[in-house]
Amino acid sequence: MATKIDSHPRKQEVLALVSSGKMTIKEAAVRLGVSYNELWKYLKRRADQQTKVTAESLDEKIQLLSEVLSKVKELVEKILRDAHSGEGLRYGPNWIRELRNLVNDLAKLQAQIVDSPTILIQNVVESHNMLQTWLLTNLCDDCKRKLIKFLEENK
Repeated sequence: MATKIDSHPRKQEVLALVSSGKMTIKEAAVRLGVSYNELWKYLKRRADQQTKVTAESLDEKIQLLSEVLSKVKELVEKILRDAHSGEGLRYGPNWIRELRNLVNDLAKLQAQIVDSPTILIQNVVESHNMLQTWLLTNLCDDCKRKLIKFLEENK
């Protein structure tokens, strides 16, 4: 069943602006002629479908983990660098949401790796520990508490 959002002629353009952080969900909802809640639910369903982390071999999982770790590092550096600029104040919530999605991907990857053969697992664990250490030394106290809580809940 096609939704009003799916049938809108400018859907791709508007959703691309939202995903890049150049438009808020509220602004996009107005442009698409739907309510904020309807668009938010649509984006949530779409994100859930797109964030399924899958890799077949252990090498692919390690490579994917490395890519996600580098994205997390870049994003955290961007947040810390631009937190008080005009761009940071406007798009910061989008960056934080993107960071949360990356941490979710890390947790999913970690669960997949735990189920994998133990060959080279030590390298993955060391990379994961380095990322956690880096995050915990560079995040604010509130964010640290949230990250620790999230990691404990997703062991």
